[in-house]
Amino acid sequence: MNESVLPSSREIHEWVRKEEQRRQSVETADPTALAAELVGLENRLRIQRAPLGRLLRPGAPEEELQATFSWLGLTLPDELRVLYQWHDGTIVDFDEPEDPDMPGLWIFDRLRSAVLNYLDLVTFSEETGDLGDPDHMLSTWFPISYSDGRALLVECNVPPGQASHIYVYCHDDVTHCAATSLLSVVRLWNRMFDEGYFVYDPYTCEWLDRFSEIPVELRISGLVD
Repeated sequence: MNESVLPSSREIHEWVRKEEQRRQSVETADPTALAAELVGLENRLRIQRAPLGRLLRPGAPEEELQATFSWLGLTLPDELRVLYQWHDGTIVDFDEPEDPDMPGLWIFDRLRSAVLNYLDLVTFSEETGDLGDPDHMLSTWFPISYSDGRALLVECNVPPGQASHIYVYCHDDVTHCAATSLLSVVRLWNRMFDEGYFVYDPYTCEWLDRFSEIPVELRISGLVD
């Protein structure tokens, strides 16, 4: 990363303090608001002519979601249900010249792929002795996006009506709580579009590099890079 965009020690200290607060906080799920924000995200992707906007799969049926999470021994949180009923991840088209990702290489994995990624993460964490360590990996964290050694994890161990904490996982780093709900993550992404930080160039088939312009407290989260 360019040194000019590195956070200061004070900014890192403040992030760590707020990260601990996020881990302790509880937020009520708002499925209706999340569904609306996801539709808004899709509209923004299409306006930008980003490939992700045209490569989203149809939503997953309720029966498949229930059966999948029951087989894994996980609770299906309200927010994950909304996400997968909106779209079941992304169509993988090897003839497509463009990568269907968000800035930062985040991509919506289809449910089937996410299950395999979950099993891989659990196995890897067992082998390294990190499974069960909240600074690394818990078996109740489900990956909705996994790319290049980084994963976006949703907490499944929540009661009905409660939002899920969102974690950013890296193989070679400490996992941190990036948000108190999936709704807040999607709202952040929509904000990045609206404020001109997320801009797709259909001619170069790449997202423009405006990372250094994003406010530092948002950059540290790992959700926008």
